[in-house]
Amino acid sequence: MNTIDSGFDGTVIHLYDEKKGINQKYTIAQGSEMREADTWKPLDWAYNALGIFVGQSRSQFNDAIRFDEKVT
Repeated sequence: MNTIDSGFDGTVIHLYDEKKGINQKYTIAQGSEMREADTWKPLDWAYNALGIFVGQSRSQFNDAIRFDEKVT
């Protein structure tokens, strides 16, 4: 189990109606926040700077994929 918090947060909305043939899932990633819940450290913003712009980390992306796979 991954015990390192990447800062990823998300929600899944599942729409299902057998009669209408609807079976859709929408994965929504939460945007960046000013600070994490239990600390003043802006972990998500550090990821934005280092992960996205510098390419040093794919942790939030990987967590988003795992989240989607688990829900699916």
